[in-house]
Amino acid sequence: MMHLDLSATLNLVSTLAIVGALIFTGLQVRAANLARRDQAAVTLIQTAQSESWTRALDLIGKLPENAQAADVERVGPELERAIWDMGVRLETIGYMVFRRNVTLETVDDL
Repeated sequence: MMHLDLSATLNLVSTLAIVGALIFTGLQVRAANLARRDQAAVTLIQTAQSESWTRALDLIGKLPENAQAADVERVGPELERAIWDMGVRLETIGYMVFRRNVTLETVDDL
């Protein structure tokens, strides 16, 4: 059986403490990344499911499939605002996907 002197024992304890700290740090970084992803998903839901989003979807959904600019102008400024609002929100969601704050799968699930 091998006997460890005090110096070797302290080196072993120090090494184990460092390895333990690295493992703990890795777990904390992983938990922080998961929390950030979850918060981004909540932000996405808040962006996509607001009252103005629902109103915009309703107005835009009433347009014919191949609507022209004249069709939009005929309905009036409320539809134009709805299209603008929808575009800004979709741009924000697209930016969140581009920055990898949320995955495309998360957006698709909504």
